[in-house]
Amino acid sequence: TDTPLVLDADDYPHISYHTSDYFVSYTGIRYVHWTGSTWVEVGTGSATSGGISNNATPSYKASLAFDVADAPWVAWHDEGGGQAEIYVRRWDGSSWAEVGPGSASGGGISDDTTSSRSPSLAIGPNGIPYVAWYDSSYGEIYILRWLE
Repeated sequence: TDTPLVLDADDYPHISYHTSDYFVSYTGIRYVHWTGSTWVEVGTGSATSGGISNNATPSYKASLAFDVADAPWVAWHDEGGGQAEIYVRRWDGSSWAEVGPGSASGGGISDDTTSSRSPSLAIGPNGIPYVAWYDSSYGEIYILRWLE
């Protein structure tokens, strides 16, 4: 889906989505959550300008999950560099951080020469995050698991 909805531990909805700015020709991945009375950003700029993707290339197909500490993680595919790559960020309490070097820059977590699209992010009860995606050049599915 292009607009994943996930509930936090307090049953408040969180949404990650892409939005287009046709005047500057890019889309950004944005993130908001409901406080019980209003929708708000998580961190400065998560729902304005470039959002959490915060780059000048098109970003699409957000996927959203919470870790065991109830912190949101977002994966998406980015069209920069000539082909689509899979990127991931997580909220660390003060900013949308990369999950290891290059998870939201360069070739991202897919970092290959083909088009990687449509990520699906899940975090198990043991806290281990997984991201699956479709490689449209070869018609294959890939899964990456984090081990810290």
